[in-house]
Amino acid sequence: MQWHFDPATGSRYWLSRAERLGFAPRTDVKGVDDLTLFPDITDELRDVRVTDLVPQGYGAHARLLNVFDSGGTDRTASLR
Repeated sequence: MQWHFDPATGSRYWLSRAERLGFAPRTDVKGVDDLTLFPDITDELRDVRVTDLVPQGYGAHARLLNVFDSGGTDRTASLR
């Protein structure tokens, strides 16, 4: 949780989404059971830009080779 929600290392998506969660992921999530605090964002993630999901901690030149939608469709996207 520290990595994904820290302003220095977190992704644009999760840093923005944290403001609407209704809890503080960095302090309130202490174990696996606490993951139930998160809402189901499956449909929301379908419209999020892939680059907004890459943690800033990977650096400005993070390179992803492929991104796959595992929701039963055959949609794929490549980033270069």
